[in-house]
Amino acid sequence: MCTIGFKHAREVALVLQPQERAALLHDLRVSLDEPCSEAAVVEAVADRWADLYASVCMCEIAQLAVADTLSEESMSAAELAQAVGAHPDALRRAMRLVASYGVFVETPDGRFQHSPTSRVMRSSHPRSQRDWLRLARTKLAFGILQGLGHSLRSGRPAAEFAAPEGVFAYLAAHPDEGSLFDRSMTARSRKDIAEIVRAYDFSGFASIADIGGGQGHLLRAVLEVSPHARGVLFDLPHSIEAARRFGWEGVTLRAGSFFEDALPTCDAYLLKNVIHDWSDEEAIRILKAVHRAAPADATVLLVEAELPSGPERHPSKALDILMLAWTTGRERTASEYRAVTECRRFPAAPCSSSRTRGEHIRGEAGLKVRSRSKTARRVSRQPTPIAPTRALRICTNRGRGRVPGRIRENRQLTSNQTGPGTAHAPLLPGTHPRKTLGGT
Repeated sequence: MCTIGFKHAREVALVLQPQERAALLHDLRVSLDEPCSEAAVVEAVADRWADLYASVCMCEIAQLAVADTLSEESMSAAELAQAVGAHPDALRRAMRLVASYGVFVETPDGRFQHSPTSRVMRSSHPRSQRDWLRLARTKLAFGILQGLGHSLRSGRPAAEFAAPEGVFAYLAAHPDEGSLFDRSMTARSRKDIAEIVRAYDFSGFASIADIGGGQGHLLRAVLEVSPHARGVLFDLPHSIEAARRFGWEGVTLRAGSFFEDALPTCDAYLLKNVIHDWSDEEAIRILKAVHRAAPADATVLLVEAELPSGPERHPSKALDILMLAWTTGRERTASEYRAVTECRRFPAAPCSSSRTRGEHIRGEAGLKVRSRSKTARRVSRQPTPIAPTRALRICTNRGRGRVPGRIRENRQLTSNQTGPGTAHAPLLPGTHPRKTLGGT
């Protein structure tokens, strides 16, 4: 039944509570999937063109720092244009379009005020997404977007045309874009770090390695709740150089490639949105590199999005196309992640599912799985004929529940099921600068 217009629904959804918003968006999907008439179908398809231009305008407005310039009082487009160096009428028209999507509020007298969405575009916002939007309008990102047709025809990354030398080599050779890429990935990760440290007890580890950890923000947060642990940040040389400016205490910086260089030896390994950047063969090579470095009782935590196997709409399906265009990687279902980890070095053992919003994967490796909560007990595992000191277990998280306060470990990893949460509250989410695209 078609009861609400598409554009109107998007505006209303911004001010609703999460449960109300979910119900409205469900009704909206029904109205789009079962439109009232053929004319409604045509309009819904045609609106995608408007959505494209609204997205581009939003990215350019982020580049101009309009949200930073707009004060708590309303301002005219002319006042904003003068402050940011834009054409008054052109900026007014662009802001009028994005305001119809809930980005800024256009007042009856034609002035503009902040909306909840536009506030997140401020550089000073604790969860600012300004750099993420700015990344989308770079030469590299636009070039990859234009080459998506190549990916559909050949199955190869569009980045092969935009950056023949490779995305990460391109970013290393273009420091401005590389720095923006790192900051945008950090922006996507920042909102999830608190959830990660709440969801898992890291206090039992003496040493923790963040493999492909970018500038080290996740590792630093983990060490803050595990003050007796030492950390090792391992990433490509340019990411490590960027991390040096933070002067992280208790963190050893190690530059290298997990395809070529030996990884550090630690009690625990974090790989946050690393595996999804690579093909199955490359992912297995990364896991084998971890295996070679890890002690017999090491713990390995994989942080990855789980692609749902059903036809429902889900953010990971768009992220999967991002992987298709940018990398050799892909988003994977839970069974596909198990297939990757069931290699010679990491035979997988099954683990239970929990209802958490982020659809992320958590894996643990080790002949003996250490207890991480007061209710857990130590688990001894039978050695396997191929790799007696390594076994990887995966916990998949589905649904829209709030992140549990703690995780119990037993013969199968489980987590407490709780009530509905926000739209972005994954169990173990995150992104990884320079080796991760899309975040989560």
